[in-house]
Amino acid sequence: MHEAIQRAANDLGIQLDALDQASSLAARDIKTIREDLCKKFPYRPDEKSPIDVIFLGSYGRGEATKGSDRDYLIILDGATKPSRAKQIFRAVEGVCDELNIRKAGRGGLFQEFVSSAELYTR
Repeated sequence: MHEAIQRAANDLGIQLDALDQASSLAARDIKTIREDLCKKFPYRPDEKSPIDVIFLGSYGRGEATKGSDRDYLIILDGATKPSRAKQIFRAVEGVCDELNIRKAGRGGLFQEFVSSAELYTR
């Protein structure tokens, strides 16, 4: 749970059990996804990855529930090979399936590839 929310709850003397559970679920799932991707697509700590997977929505806010879906973008920086981006997409989808994270609804901006330059201009 975000520090400011936790401080406010403490100041008010209230428990935010549902939000605390949602925060724990989001943190656990994102950690699992990160670890899985780092195993499959290793890079040296001194280099910047040319691909970033950014979760939005409830996972991005750190408040996911079992009903949350997988809203994410894959941001490509530089001359990333399309085949590499597709491999990462399949890996993200696979680990989300294993975690039983619902697929994102159709018609949204999510689960697509975006170049960093395109994202900047949007």
